[in-house]
Amino acid sequence: MKQVVKKSRKAFTLIEMIIAITVFTIFIGFAISSYLTFHRADQEALVTRGLIMDAESLMDTLSEAIQENKIFYDCDSGVLCLVSPDGENLYTYTWDAEEETVSKLAYDKSGVPLAGYENPVLLHSANVQVSYFNFSIFPGVNPYDPENRGINEVQFQPIVTVDFSIYSKANSREDARVNLHTSITSRFYQ
Repeated sequence: MKQVVKKSRKAFTLIEMIIAITVFTIFIGFAISSYLTFHRADQEALVTRGLIMDAESLMDTLSEAIQENKIFYDCDSGVLCLVSPDGENLYTYTWDAEEETVSKLAYDKSGVPLAGYENPVLLHSANVQVSYFNFSIFPGVNPYDPENRGINEVQFQPIVTVDFSIYSKANSREDARVNLHTSITSRFYQ
């Protein structure tokens, strides 16, 4: 008689299979978590870069307007008014903080001083909100006014100090926010 020798096959036991699947699942979980974290950080960086570009554009627009025009001192409180060198155009920069949900920084060009803000143009993109906008003018009175020519305290080139804070909704827990503070000297000479 022939003896049959059974060869045992090497195979995974049920416990080894469960351990292998568990380790693989944990590895995949870490990989997906890392990818999602990286993707979220990339999206936040993209929103922040866009916001910085928006802030730079806004500052460039304001700087150019202040440098090329005269400051109109007889303007409403909270409104930055500039007059073209020929005196024909008034440019007003206002911050509409009336609505808490939408806050905009607008620009209006009108031919008559303080004619109203009939044609406002946003100085920032539509997805950006303004949480704060303030400006101050030094000196506080018009140095070009003939009445002020003899007063040494006001014989300075006008300087406009601008503070603003803009933000944009990000897909993360916090909004992306940019705060800027700068001073701009008027380059208009009389």
